[in-house]
Parts: sequence; structure tokens; C-alpha cells
Amino acid sequence: MLLHELYREALASHPDKIAVVCGPDRCSFRELEESSVSYARALLSIGVGRSELVGIFSRNSLDVVRLYLACFRIGAIAVPISCLIRAPEVAYEVAHSGLRVLLASAELASEVRGLRETVPTLERFLVINGPVETAEEDWQAVVRGAAAPLPPVVVEESDPALILYTSGSTDRPKGVTHTHASMTQLAINRCSTFRHTADHIFLATGQVCHAAALGVALFPMWLAGGVSVFMPDWNVEEWLEMINCLRPTHAAFFPSQLAELLARPETRTVGYDSLEYCAVGGDVAARELQERFREITGHELSLTLGMTECGGYITTSPFDRSKSGSLGKPIHGFQVRLLGPDGCDVPPDTPGEIAVKSGSVMSGYWNNPDATDRVFMNGWMLTGDIARRDNDGYYYFVGRIKEMIIRDAGNIGPGEVENAICEHPAVRRCGVIGLPDLRHGQAVHAFVELKKDCCPLPTVQELTLFASRMLAERKVPEFWTIIDELPCTAAGKVDRKALRLLAC
Repeated sequence: MLLHELYREALASHPDKIAVVCGPDRCSFRELEESSVSYARALLSIGVGRSELVGIFSRNSLDVVRLYLACFRIGAIAVPISCLIRAPEVAYEVAHSGLRVLLASAELASEVRGLRETVPTLERFLVINGPVETAEEDWQAVVRGAAAPLPPVVVEESDPALILYTSGSTDRPKGVTHTHASMTQLAINRCSTFRHTADHIFLATGQVCHAAALGVALFPMWLAGGVSVFMPDWNVEEWLEMINCLRPTHAAFFPSQLAELLARPETRTVGYDSLEYCAVGGDVAARELQERFREITGHELSLTLGMTECGGYITTSPFDRSKSGSLGKPIHGFQVRLLGPDGCDVPPDTPGEIAVKSGSVMSGYWNNPDATDRVFMNGWMLTGDIARRDNDGYYYFVGRIKEMIIRDAGNIGPGEVENAICEHPAVRRCGVIGLPDLRHGQAVHAFVELKKDCCPLPTVQELTLFASRMLAERKVPEFWTIIDELPCTAAGKVDRKALRLLAC
């Protein structure tokens, strides 16, 4: 099955049923089908064909969903770019992927207007919906002008469908490449685990430019014929209104959102009886948040573990009993192993690195075969996460091999932040670590070694302002320490262990 065929049964049996809700906007399966065909014609009219990459830079909207489907129909590869990142980060992903075509929402277009001058491969820059300025094209005008019938296009299950950029621990973001087959299998895995039906309504708080919202809400609900509900941006009042009005059966959010939600007194004024499953993912939620959620809503909060490279692979489903502190069990369609340093399976209650195998695992990292080779071992994908398993088959999160910082459910590579800060003319070297943060998961702490001859010395406020011009807001360090000499390992790398001791 191809991704644009996921909802074919729903289209045949109840075409006028609502398929996707985004804020005040909603779209039926019939409308989704017709509009995505129009968008596919428009892509073909500007020269986009099979295996061509299409960048999408936008917050949640029905237009983004239509663009995904349009790409899938003609065998193009959708490259969603996080709406939370800044122009230098966007430029890297556009250049690294080799994008020729970029569509941006009107409110984000100003962030990337200079890209065509800095990234030679970028040929077309279209504004999805809104005012258009010089050197930009109006996407809706292209759609209106593309009247030719949609020709038959051969698309294979093994064809790449999505490239999702995710930050690594020490280097630049990597493009996780998913095929039609891998993302379809992810939808099948979820539907089997949660026994999704056309009566289910999934309320997701993430952006559809990220893997979580696609993998837990959009694709599984298409397959089941249910309803995917998204918010343009996270907002407590809107979330509570959706609980009241839409009566979702399933919901998922991130620890920072959960903390904000539970801190608000109005959270106690709505009913949660429609919910069958509530999950928090992206990072481990504090025990007190789980207990407060249970006390307010009457529901257990399911933890979930996953990654862009394969989707969610462990959770406590509505049909399993929960265990305090446990992540749960593997999702249907996943095999999970815990490996010791020797690469062999560890016994129960012994920490080991999680390795997974599933048809939903990525095909590899885009234009990065070395990184791909490093995460695969005899058909198993190494996650870099450490867990233990009890005798009942329940998994418990222990920690991460990687030095990744997880903030607001997003990955932040320390090296990425360090490189940006080192662009400052007064900075000689920089080391970045994550510190525990109850609300956001982790806080970013930067240790900065300044050049000896720089004058005047930059203040923390100046460094913060400089970093904010280079990085997404969540990647800008909250804490700064000016240090005489940065601790390094024998290999000359930043000694993050030493930095953590200094931060204590």
C-alpha cells in the first residue's frame, strides 16, 4: 500500500466523514482526495516529478496535509522543515537535501526570503497561502492554473516518501528517509496495537512537520478511517476546548505541554470520559506529573518511547495493565532487544542498549551512508537509548548513550549549538550540555571559553542575543558559564562529563 492509498477504504465507505481537523478548519475524506489531486497537478506543472524533493516550511494547516498527499501521489519526496527553526538551520537542510522547490507559509516566508541567494540549488520559492512579495510565487495561483488531468504515475512501495531532519548528538541534523512501505507499516503497527476504528479521534499536540504527529495521529487515522486533530500551535485553552467539543478518544502530548496543562486550574473544569488512551512522549515525564494527571483526569498516563528513525516502539496500550515507572511493552510489529557492550543480549533487569527491528524502520539517512552504517547491525537498528526489562516483559528507561539534549520533545545536538556560538568573534571554544528541567525535559547550558585578546568581553546577554539569531528558540542556552579553559578529553573533544560536574 502507498501512503496516499491509506484512506481508500474510508473514502469508499464514508467519503463525507471528517478526516482531518486543524484548529477551526476541517476536511472530509472526499475533500482531502480532491484537493490533493489539484495540488499534485500543480506540482507537476512546475516540473516536480517522481523522486523530486519538495520542501514544506509551515505550521500545522490543512494545506500541509494536502501537500504531503500531493507529493505521495506523484512519487515526489516531501521534506517537511520544522517551523521552529531559524534561517541558518533551514538553509542547511535545504542545501543538504538538495531541494529545488520550497513552499513556505506566509507567516514564515520572511524567515527564509534570502535562501535563493545563499543556496544555489533552490530554484522555486512559493508562498502556500497569503501575501506574496518580490521573487516569490503564489502557490494558490499555480494550483488554479494547473488544469491538466493528473497522468498515471508509477510509484513503488520502496520509493522514498519523506525526509525528516532530526538532530544528532555531535553533528548537524540528519535526514531520516522513510519509504511508502516504512510509514505504511508504522500506521499498521499503531492500528493493530490500539485497535483503531473509524470511531476513533486522535488529538495530537505536535506539528505535522515532525515524525510524532505523522506517525501516531495522521497516518494511523487515515488507515482506520478515524479523525486526526491538530492544533496550529500548542495552546492550553484550545486543547481543553477540543476535549470538550470533539470528545477525542486518544491524545498525546509532550512533557512540557503536560506540565503547563496540569498547572492551570481550568484543567479541572472539563470531562475526560471520552479518552481511552493518553500518552506523553519525546522524553520521560516526571513521576509527579503522572500522578497529577491521574488525579485530575482519572486516567493513567501512558509513557511512550520512539524516534524519528522508526516511530514509537514501546508504550502501555489501553489493553495492557500499567506498571509504575514502566514504559510498557513493544508496539505490534516491533522486535526489541537489549544489548550489552559485547553486542549480546543482557539478562532481565540488566541495562542494555535498545535495538529494534521492524518494517517501519527508516531506509537510511539521506546523503549520509556512514551515519546509516553506524546505526545498523545485522538488520537491527541501534537506538542509543538504554533500558532494562523485567520478567514480565515491561521496559524501563535508564538513560542515553548519546549526548543528545531533549527539550520540549525535540532533539538538540550539542555540537549544533556549539558551532553556532563559536561563530561569535570573541568565542574561542564552547561546550554545551543538558541539565534536568521539570517543565521542558532539559535545559541547555553553555560553557564558553573566550579569546584572550578580545576586548570588550561579551556579556551573557550579548551571547544570548547572538545565539538567538542563529538557532531556534528552544536551542538557545538558558544558562551560560564563562570559563578560563574548556575541559577536553585526550582526543581533544569537549569533556561533557567534566562540564556536568562543573554545573553541579
